[in-house]
Amino acid sequence: MFGMTYLPYVIRIQLPGDSGDYIALHERMEELGCMRTIDTELGKFHLPHGEYFLSSPETFEMVGEHAKRIARELSPVGRPQVLVMQVLNWSFELEPVEKSVTGVNATSSEKFASGVEDELKEIELTGSLFESMRNEISSLGVLREDGLQELNEKLYKEIDDFRVIFYPNESRHPGRPHCKVEIGGKTANYDINTFEVLAGDVGKYHRTVAKVLRNHQSGLLKEWDDTRPTDQRLPTR
Repeated sequence: MFGMTYLPYVIRIQLPGDSGDYIALHERMEELGCMRTIDTELGKFHLPHGEYFLSSPETFEMVGEHAKRIARELSPVGRPQVLVMQVLNWSFELEPVEKSVTGVNATSSEKFASGVEDELKEIELTGSLFESMRNEISSLGVLREDGLQELNEKLYKEIDDFRVIFYPNESRHPGRPHCKVEIGGKTANYDINTFEVLAGDVGKYHRTVAKVLRNHQSGLLKEWDDTRPTDQRLPTR
């Protein structure tokens, strides 16, 4: 990996028709390493719908082929539109990423609107639950297959890019609690009940992330359920 040059790309995909499966598209693009936000000196911002940012050592042609292949596979009828650009400079006016403050006497209807836009909205985990998870990840570092820490990477006092994200309205996964985890420049979606990876890959951090999710399962399940519309919430026992 040393000496490898990573190039910035912006990818725009429009699926044919009015009912394209953009949730599946987002998951497939995340597996490719794409993000739907950009980090700038002014903060973090959402990209427009169907647009992605990718930092990759792959060539322009390779990135384009990946994007076109994914778009075609999700377009059984009609022809998708795909645009891949290598970025040198940019000027923008975008919506900033707003961190969610949870547990402040807000009902689900007050926190989240219904409809397609909610399926695309990211709700970033904050508060004491997130701080506990981040502290545990910092103390564990990278775990080996036997569950022990790698001594050369034992302490990670600050992991600035660790995030846990929920989508508040996902009709594609009703009743299956899961979250997206970003760490080490990689992204993966995890089932909160089984801790299996649904999409993506966090590389060497997988065992650490799975252990931290397991240790915080009850809080994550409550957070997931609290962000559901009524028709997607878990059955009461």
